[in-house]
Amino acid sequence: MNEQEKAFLREFFGHLIIEYREKSYSLELEEHFATVNGKPEKIEHSITEYQYEFVAADDSKVVLRSQDEDGNWRLEMLHFEDDDTFWIYVGSHPQFWYLNIREYFVRIE
Repeated sequence: MNEQEKAFLREFFGHLIIEYREKSYSLELEEHFATVNGKPEKIEHSITEYQYEFVAADDSKVVLRSQDEDGNWRLEMLHFEDDDTFWIYVGSHPQFWYLNIREYFVRIE
């Protein structure tokens, strides 16, 4: 990972709120700035809704099946550290497929 990518990830992470409901979830990305190709770029506020199906779970993981904006089905595994903290593997995201990183989320309500 080069320095530009590291800077982008430092500025990009920490602005996403995930809200889970019984059969759906939403991703709310807060408005913020991130350096893209060496220049500050405004990341617009957005909310995206997804339907999901429960697939499986064990003591520390939950697997969900959901459809992306293009209609492609994908599996997402949530890894729980404790009752209030989970992480997802970011490498499954098409934009970050080559990175081996996790994004952590903490319960806020």
